[in-house]
Amino acid sequence: MICPQRETGFDIPPNKRPLVLTKSDNGDIYIVSWVYCTNNKCNQIILTLKTGRMKSDLSKDFKIENVESINNDEEIIYPIKPSTAPMPTKGMPDNIKEDYMEARAVVDVSPRSAIALLRLCTENLVNYLEIKGKNLNEKIDNLEKSGYSKDTIIALDLLREIGNSAIHRLDENTTNHEIALGLFKAFNMVVNEIVERKEVNELLHGMPEKVRQRIENRFAKKDEGE
Repeated sequence: MICPQRETGFDIPPNKRPLVLTKSDNGDIYIVSWVYCTNNKCNQIILTLKTGRMKSDLSKDFKIENVESINNDEEIIYPIKPSTAPMPTKGMPDNIKEDYMEARAVVDVSPRSAIALLRLCTENLVNYLEIKGKNLNEKIDNLEKSGYSKDTIIALDLLREIGNSAIHRLDENTTNHEIALGLFKAFNMVVNEIVERKEVNELLHGMPEKVRQRIENRFAKKDEGE
């Protein structure tokens, strides 16, 4: 068994203790047991889940020794293995970060769900910028016209397209775990550019009017030349 805390293997000792023994309506028995990781650098308590059925001739004698295993694999249910997705980048708006963290929590179990949540994060991020448009596609077009980098526009389009695919089950090949992790990185990259641009604009607007005017005149001249 692999310890989620240290990602190292350890043997399950014979004295592993059952903690909970419950019975479902269909007759399955769920056994939650606890054990300490035998890695002396860890010693973390670990909860495991195993499914079984009562021996037919002893179905009324509800004891652990009367359970027949129907699942040879034990599933670790605590501690939860850390997500493989990156943490949110610095400066991500709080309302968007909440959905991002939810996507991060489920990506290793359901990449498609994580991608759908990242699609929601993308729409909320564009709305945070107060970009006009009838839909997300049109808003991304208007972002491009606002001078955002080509890489950012590509990343937004990927998040939109693959997000739509995840929501509507359009193409299962684009909603796997590897692609999901790539979209997390893409989303963080977009947030980085947006936050940096916002900080620079705030700095510019805090300058004396003469300084601000000279800088803005530079771009006005370029626009006239075009």
